[in-house]
Amino acid sequence: MNPKNQNNEKETVASLIQHLEFHLGEIDGGWSESIDQKRIPFQIVWFKNSPVTQATTFMTLGLSQTALRQPDDSFVRQELLFCCHDTYANEEIASLLLAVGEDLLVEKRALLRGQVLRLASPVIDSSTMQVLYCTSPVYFPDEFHEYKGSSPVTSIVWTVPIAKKEADFITQKGWNCFEDLLVEQNPDLLNLKREGLI
Repeated sequence: MNPKNQNNEKETVASLIQHLEFHLGEIDGGWSESIDQKRIPFQIVWFKNSPVTQATTFMTLGLSQTALRQPDDSFVRQELLFCCHDTYANEEIASLLLAVGEDLLVEKRALLRGQVLRLASPVIDSSTMQVLYCTSPVYFPDEFHEYKGSSPVTSIVWTVPIAKKEADFITQKGWNCFEDLLVEQNPDLLNLKREGLI
């Protein structure tokens, strides 16, 4: 890699970290290796007491170094976010986010708002949440949703665990109807063992 490009990437990541920490507080920890100690293509970091006390926010860091194609053939950069109560915060959540991010790097296709990612198993044991729903991180200020210091911009994608019946509802009725339902019923989306809305 050209040393100049490498320096630019480091500066962009440093600036992205500033953006994240401005809104989420200081990074409390992270992984740059998988559980079996293999180097991974980006980091997984976490923030305690975010978005509320006794909750943890996990994020990819460095996924955005690869631009991803959108359906209109434009490009966007993305980082993934996952939030849960501290009760559920563990390495398995980090591994899940890593797997989703690695799939994106293979496909080179951006996640879309309203997209559902069906998982092989629930996000945690004894949970009915077996799908990730992609949306804007509405638990955070609007200014956090995009990092404009990259070209193209970096979108923060919130991957929300939902139940299979909720995913089927999205397929049938559309994501706008599902988000209307979220506003109407206001479920605790940080609770990985919540009851589904459908």
